Amino acid sequence: MKGYKHLTAEQKATILAAYERTKIARLTAIEAGVSADQVRRFLKSRGIPLTGAQEQSSCWRHRDLIRRLAAEGASLSEMSRQTGANRRHIQSFLRRHAIPYTPFEQKGSNNPAWRGGRMIDPDGYVLILRPGHPHATRHGYVREHRLVMEAKLGRYLTRQEVVHHIDGDRGNNHPDNLAVFASNDEHLAQTLAGRVPNWSEQGKQRIQAGSRQSRPRQETASPPASTPDGQASP
Repeated sequence: MKGYKHLTAEQKATILAAYERTKIARLTAIEAGVSADQVRRFLKSRGIPLTGAQEQSSCWRHRDLIRRLAAEGASLSEMSRQTGANRRHIQSFLRRHAIPYTPFEQKGSNNPAWRGGRMIDPDGYVLILRPGHPHATRHGYVREHRLVMEAKLGRYLTRQEVVHHIDGDRGNNHPDNLAVFASNDEHLAQTLAGRVPNWSEQGKQRIQAGSRQSRPRQETASPPASTPDGQASP
């Protein structure tokens, strides 16, 4: 090809080393003393994908800071805040330059809402973080009163067993305040014995509606047959 200068072995080695470090064709060309087009053609001939990265980008300008933050385990959001670069671009930059990075997970002690793995659910039960428990929720929590009873019995409770708060306080999980029943039927039979249910108005309406639906339909009396003269037959 007229005007085309073939790359020397030294230039080829410089291109490979520089591009591995910078991932930017123009900077690689400057180091190798060749044109950016020559760098691109050479990399393409070697099957090395071009990143399209530019030295003007925020990630490249703050590359040392990004490397340090990644080593410290900072989140992508924190890197974005300190460099002004987009989180997606930072993630791509880390991957492109093979910078070791463990994705930051905002859970456990990393979460600003962390309360030591203890929380109260909307029903007033205390939840404890036990991700390895066989009956833990998908978020890894188990109700504390069940854990206390399991520790007292020395075994896991079955899913059918019910733990009852004797004083009615769901937050009082002292072992002396807990009783275990083999099933919810046994639990209700004992705890509701002799008690008049305090139904809400909505609950009463549902019961009445169900009662009406279950009643047998009464047969409707047939009208008396009429005679040809229009009078009812005797």
